[in-house]
Amino acid sequence: MRKAARHLSAVIGRVLFIGLTVQAVLGLLWIFCNISSFQEYGDSLFLVNVSESLVCDDYTGILYPLLIRAARGAAAVVPVPYYCLLSLLQLGAGYASAFFFLKCLLSLGGNSKSTPPALLTHWGALVLVTVPVAMQCHLAVLPCSLTGSLLLLQLGVFLRGAWGREADGSVSVRISAKAEAELGILWLAETLLMPEYRWIGVIPVILYGILSILKSDRGNLRKNLGVVLLAAVFLGLTPLAAELTAQTGAYGRMENTFEGAMMRRFCGGTLQVYYGNWPWELRSRISQEDLKTCMSGSEGIDLVMGRKIESALDDRTVRRLYLEMVGLGWADDREKIVSDIALDLLGYGFAPVFGRVYLRMSYYDSYARGNYDVMRRQTPFLTALAVRYGSCCFVLGLGLTAVLGLMARLCTAGIAPQKKKLKKEISAGLVCGAMGIWICIWYTMQGQGRMDCKNSMAVAVLWFAWMCFRVIREIGTDEQS
Repeated sequence: MRKAARHLSAVIGRVLFIGLTVQAVLGLLWIFCNISSFQEYGDSLFLVNVSESLVCDDYTGILYPLLIRAARGAAAVVPVPYYCLLSLLQLGAGYASAFFFLKCLLSLGGNSKSTPPALLTHWGALVLVTVPVAMQCHLAVLPCSLTGSLLLLQLGVFLRGAWGREADGSVSVRISAKAEAELGILWLAETLLMPEYRWIGVIPVILYGILSILKSDRGNLRKNLGVVLLAAVFLGLTPLAAELTAQTGAYGRMENTFEGAMMRRFCGGTLQVYYGNWPWELRSRISQEDLKTCMSGSEGIDLVMGRKIESALDDRTVRRLYLEMVGLGWADDREKIVSDIALDLLGYGFAPVFGRVYLRMSYYDSYARGNYDVMRRQTPFLTALAVRYGSCCFVLGLGLTAVLGLMARLCTAGIAPQKKKLKKEISAGLVCGAMGIWICIWYTMQGQGRMDCKNSMAVAVLWFAWMCFRVIREIGTDEQS
């Protein structure tokens, strides 16, 4: 039985290797043909304008406009467009973070002799860079590429610090202030790129601090208390830095609050239906014409509410009114709200598949069509081929990788060192999976039934990282044996 499982694993591993290599080749061709063109997203033009004044609101981080300004300054010296320089930076960061993450993942529970060849790790990093959702972000003048790369670095640092390998190859929990400092600095950079990452990148920081408490003993109690103190410092520093670099309402948008997000999520598509039931504070300030603007999307809601409501009422009243609107929206159209939430969750969780499905759905409004139109502008045939192949590769790859994982468990049954190694890998998978689920939930509850694939870049990359991890484990083990 074990011999048959071993043989089947070898076959599946090589099939996956070939399939992912084809995707990487298509992705490299697409990048080569499109790197010299400007991917004109609406947010890109907005960020370029922000880079001139460096005035950011609470939806916009200061760091990416600074990078745009630096790239434009460098473009005045070298004969390369600034967006090409940004694309090269983002591709390099994506490749380096993917390599580091895979290296940390592959070292779990092993020793120097069982680590797969570095060439396979470079292959895996290349695959992760050329995931269709990821390469679209890498070539866009948007911060989602860099935040996704920094999040991969965060996860790699967390895995290395929590279940890293010591010099003798044994596995232990290494709680150190250095790792916590790295996690905190990466979280700070993510937040200054995209303010919503103060709620996403904080997870590894908190989890590492909790882990240090759980694993503390008399010998390293002082060291672990230092880790917890350092985590507390970043928990105070990062939100403060985001607030100091932002001017709330600078561009007329509503304040980025929990109540505002719930109002967008639950009321975005049904504002006109129950207008007569609105609280008088709202009806006296928002007309039917204003509602037509709101119905065009969540951006319209942001602008109307920011200019008409939040500028006239105090914060406490505004938040109370938003919660009343949430109740009206839920009572009026709960079935559509639940349906949109489910579709958003599926889209963010499985973007390589559902991003393509949503291109053909007329009753569900998302950014998939607009993103795809921008992506295919220079190379329509190659884009269609890469996206379709990436979607098929994603579905088949997940199935084959699951089978490969099952075969790995059969092959290691009864072998104590291998079981211990597998336990570490499962723990790492749970951490990465929990992070991916949190990202999906966060962006789902922030939206208005308009899923944006670019925000799911990190989730898609984590799926493909799982495939690459299994392939590298399989092929690397065979080569060493």
